[in-house]
Amino acid sequence: MVESLPGSAAHYRWAQINSFYHVADWYPDAHPPMPAVVRIGSRPRVAACAYCHLANGAGRPENVALAGLPAWYITAQLRNMRAGLRTDADPTWLPSKIMVEESNALAERDIADAVAYFSGLHFVSHVRVIEAAEVPAFHDADFAYQRLPGDRREPLGDRIVEMPDSARGFALRDDRLTYTAYVPVGSIERGRSLALGGAGVVACAFCHGAGLRGTLTAPPIAGRFPGYLFRQLLAFRAGTRHASQDAQMHAETAHLSNDQMIALAAYVASLGTKR
Repeated sequence: MVESLPGSAAHYRWAQINSFYHVADWYPDAHPPMPAVVRIGSRPRVAACAYCHLANGAGRPENVALAGLPAWYITAQLRNMRAGLRTDADPTWLPSKIMVEESNALAERDIADAVAYFSGLHFVSHVRVIEAAEVPAFHDADFAYQRLPGDRREPLGDRIVEMPDSARGFALRDDRLTYTAYVPVGSIERGRSLALGGAGVVACAFCHGAGLRGTLTAPPIAGRFPGYLFRQLLAFRAGTRHASQDAQMHAETAHLSNDQMIALAAYVASLGTKR
């Protein structure tokens, strides 16, 4: 069966969409030509970078939006993964485990090509952050939460729940797909207070710059997926990200509770580029 998306002239079979060595490039005119490692990977050990991170670098909740991250930062993180200096706080989180394996298999030329491609893309946030006490009933599928049929709702509790706005778009790996992230009521304002230097935390802008859009020494974080941001805060606190440049974040997260990290992630994600 051949699939298509509105506004796209492309057509792909499911075997192509689900192949680690092929990218469903629905909107090829919206980005520069992809280098080989991004488009098809390098068999048998290196999957196409854009299979997970998508052709426009938007990423998905289970990984990171690479678009617009500085070249020096992406390169450093690949080196850290290779050296065992960056892993996930949850050792069972498969996307991170796969990325560590990928970093060790990548050739230097492929690293340079992938870094140049993704760092040169313009970042646009694809997530909308909503405070809520209840959320649509959902289930866990393909490293994301998916809405269940019907109108049933359930308590959100103290967590972040990110859902694709189209289950079909998610399955087709649509790189224009938007997401809704539900966060506890009051999280955004609590996170804003923390980000400005509350509760003994150094103001995030001190390193990450105005609007948290990055500096020469720290990456842009505004508008990235809140689940990803929360996982990184956990990793800093747990010490599973422990390169020399991570020392400041160890100090910042050491005394933060999970609730405070959820609030920070919610606020930072809410600063996304207007669509």
